[in-house]
Amino acid sequence: MQISLVLVLVVCISSSFKKFNAINADSICFLNMRKHSGIVFKHGDKAIILSDLPPTDKNYQYSIQPYLDSAKVTDTLVYPLTKNINSSFLIKRNNIVGFDHIKILIYNKLLENISLSHKLKIDYLLLTGNPHTSITSLANNYQFNTLIIDSNNGDHLVADLEKQAIAAHLKYYCLKRNYSLIIQSNQNIY
Repeated sequence: MQISLVLVLVVCISSSFKKFNAINADSICFLNMRKHSGIVFKHGDKAIILSDLPPTDKNYQYSIQPYLDSAKVTDTLVYPLTKNINSSFLIKRNNIVGFDHIKILIYNKLLENISLSHKLKIDYLLLTGNPHTSITSLANNYQFNTLIIDSNNGDHLVADLEKQAIAAHLKYYCLKRNYSLIIQSNQNIY
């Protein structure tokens, strides 16, 4: 009898601890959505979602909502990738996103012909929308730790960028063949 009470108590404490950790963990989730883009910035039980899909779309319900449910997110705001945002935990200006201490550049066709006088230092460079670029061109303008290749890029561009990234010994992650990439706010990837 006492052993079963102790076991029930351990299970309850373990469950509460997992729920507490899930609610208090901040993370970024880059989703594989084939022809669409989706990034979830989770802060506690709140999330800001950058996507070209509205919450009523069936692709949103299939690709984004399951992550929100598993991450215990109850309060969401959805914005298009082009919208500037200024919230208590996320700032987005044009193509640059700041979340906690992480900086992300959303590199698309609008940036492909821009040349910077000084390298812009960012943590992650998300390549989306099939822009005409190369690793050399990106490295000339940006200093970044990880390249993330979105699933909405063409197969030829993805294959070419992967070959270039391997040759340059660059850390990269391709969403085309993977489900998603989750980055904790302390930058641990799992």
